[in-house]
Amino acid sequence: MEHIVLAILLSGAAATVTNWFFGGVLFHDKHPAYPEIWRRVREAAGESKAIAWSMVLGFLTCGVFILTYSSFRLHG
Repeated sequence: MEHIVLAILLSGAAATVTNWFFGGVLFHDKHPAYPEIWRRVREAAGESKAIAWSMVLGFLTCGVFILTYSSFRLHG
């Protein structure tokens, strides 16, 4: 069971870092070029709340994928 929890934590962290890299680092210079596609910051708390929920969703989907994979006993 601890392997499953570790896999969920590591895959969720990898997904979070990947999202940060592509959204925050790789395309950061595109924010001013195309402002109509980026979220407008009205208040800092709203943006932080959206980021936190997207991280929770990333961990949740990784967890569902890993639990589904282990329930089908596809590992060997």
